[in-house]
Amino acid sequence: MADLKEHATTFANAPPTDLWSSLSPTWESIKALDGGLYQAGTICDLAALTMMLVAGGSERLVDLYGKVATNEKFADDATGDHWHYCKSTDEDLNRFATIMKQWAAREDDGAVQLKFCASGDWHTFMIERLKVDDVGTRFRVYQGYEGYYRLRDFLGLAADTSEYKKILEATAVKGIPILETAKQSTKSAKLKEREDWVKNSLDCFNDCVGRIGKFTELTKENLLAYIVVPFETALKGQIESKDYAKVTAHLNFGERPKKVKFSEILMLMFDTTVPGEFEANALRVNQKHANLTSFCGMPGDKAHHDEEKHPDGPLND
Repeated sequence: MADLKEHATTFANAPPTDLWSSLSPTWESIKALDGGLYQAGTICDLAALTMMLVAGGSERLVDLYGKVATNEKFADDATGDHWHYCKSTDEDLNRFATIMKQWAAREDDGAVQLKFCASGDWHTFMIERLKVDDVGTRFRVYQGYEGYYRLRDFLGLAADTSEYKKILEATAVKGIPILETAKQSTKSAKLKEREDWVKNSLDCFNDCVGRIGKFTELTKENLLAYIVVPFETALKGQIESKDYAKVTAHLNFGERPKKVKFSEILMLMFDTTVPGEFEANALRVNQKHANLTSFCGMPGDKAHHDEEKHPDGPLND
């Protein structure tokens, strides 16, 4: 299969659990989950990592991970396999958009993984750049989000929304707790709050997926308008949660609108990918990969889910 879409379909329907168990500190809790809902803090990492492995292969990705860990810098106009890092405290807050525009302008097939911290919540997803005959360059997005949706849901592969709704309902129970000692009026109000949140999240998800999910092939103008510009705004200041949700389908609990601010964002870039290698790369996804011992961390970190750096356990991806 020379189309990344076909491999994404395979792994969305049957997540690479061997790969996941070798990397995720939450694997024991993952195995204990009912219904295969995969409500774990590394679900977004798994979706992005899987697609990057298929696109570029483990050797290239491990090499890139290592360069991030050792903080080996690249020029903003670098070519080949390279990474870049932007913080909200940087002097030049246009760098993120500039680098993304350069990557988007290239004509070969390619891939980029974005990993960022949005008002304390970590998230990551992958963008594919592909050449389409008689049309030109197009872009596809691949992502999952803990407690909100799986890659399978984002790509529109589920038969209906019942499984996805179960994920949201379980998240609402955790996010809007109801004490047994609470008054009945309080319990009723909380149940109503849960129902409203699930409904709003379903609407938010449908809006996001309708724009950038379901293997939608975005133009370069779409990519810039739907993802790059909103993220640049989040680095420079703050954006409304509804605008952030248009990219991630993530709604916070509590009163809205709520502002979202990025503190940092990492870009892992393959300037070129070779569709003829996708099949061999995909066959190796669930195998043990030399020196791939964790999901990608930020510059200087040996791992994003480092217990010493994050004593409370996995972050909310």
